[in-house]
Amino acid sequence: MLTGIAKQFGTPLYVYDGQKLKDRCAAFKKAFSRPDTRCFFAVKANFNPELLKIIFGAGLGADVVSGGELEIARSTGLAAANIVFSGVGKTDEELKLAIHEKIHAIQIESEFEWDALQRLGAVAQKTRVSLRLNLDIDAHTHRHITTATHANKFGVPVEAAERLAKKIIAAGGMLVGLSCHLGSQIKEAAPFHQAALALLAFAGTLRHPLEFLSLGGGLGIAYQPNEATLSLSEYAHALEAPLEGKPFRLHLEPGRWLMAPCGQLLSTVLGIKEAGGNTFVVIDAGMNDLIRPALYEAHHEITCLTPKTSTRVATVVGPVCESADTFATARSIPAVDAGDIVAIENAGAYGMSMASHYNGRPKPAEILVTGNETKLIRRRETIQDFILS
Repeated sequence: MLTGIAKQFGTPLYVYDGQKLKDRCAAFKKAFSRPDTRCFFAVKANFNPELLKIIFGAGLGADVVSGGELEIARSTGLAAANIVFSGVGKTDEELKLAIHEKIHAIQIESEFEWDALQRLGAVAQKTRVSLRLNLDIDAHTHRHITTATHANKFGVPVEAAERLAKKIIAAGGMLVGLSCHLGSQIKEAAPFHQAALALLAFAGTLRHPLEFLSLGGGLGIAYQPNEATLSLSEYAHALEAPLEGKPFRLHLEPGRWLMAPCGQLLSTVLGIKEAGGNTFVVIDAGMNDLIRPALYEAHHEITCLTPKTSTRVATVVGPVCESADTFATARSIPAVDAGDIVAIENAGAYGMSMASHYNGRPKPAEILVTGNETKLIRRRETIQDFILS
């Protein structure tokens, strides 16, 4: 089926499995025993409106980090009351939009952000806010996707957060929650458990009624065969155990775990190149289509849609004029030939949402497959789109 889709729509091409996405949304929600737990999908992972409709239809809300993501989420019909707004650099226009829309909560990440909200009339309009803490917890993930140590720009350090929280409370601001986010692709329970305990401890110092504690997202997936990861049940227990008997609703912001395994990037092999004892497989997808390997040294399995009986050790590269445009280095892969279609796996999250036009390359099309139905959910860009814009 995928071969036919690639031939019909061309490559590079993102293909998503709609049923798998529905199943993962249901499994994630089912893992938590607290009936009042709320999940907000991290829209930055993938903001295609058709995929968001599936996720929101499964009962999740949206965690947005820009005015653009907020408007995309609202365009799908999602109620503003199901949206939280995170991010360290919200502009006045973005804050005005969030205030006007009356979203569930603006997650404050600095004192200057609270000052801006006051200036823009948030107190008078009883805008709901949550305070994001930087807990200085190392989640033992890649340095580019850790977000909760003092070396990171995110959140308010605990030593300053109590003072800021008291300012918000004194000003009549609607402080309804505390939040944190440790990073991404986390595969250990201990950091999550530690974060839950730390938020609880901080909440106890405030003597102010709070509705929720948001433990963010970050649950990792297996990008490689037999890669050890944290199960949903272990993850849920690490977060729920400290909250047992406590009066707070648990908020979560999953992204990668839901979306990554539901997407593949299909690409055509342009040719095989031998140089200095190295074998290069050159494909038509580039780092502009999927930047994770170049940016994070991330591993993605590469399969061939045509069954192969043998393998070869090769470096898989794209056409972009950068040495970092490499998807696999000296890896054993199927012995592909020019014209074969390969699939770069687990590309549903932080794939198309991070795509660029580098080297003047149009962004690929996106296809949603649900059962036997195939739907084009974003057309392939053309060079004319650049010229006419």
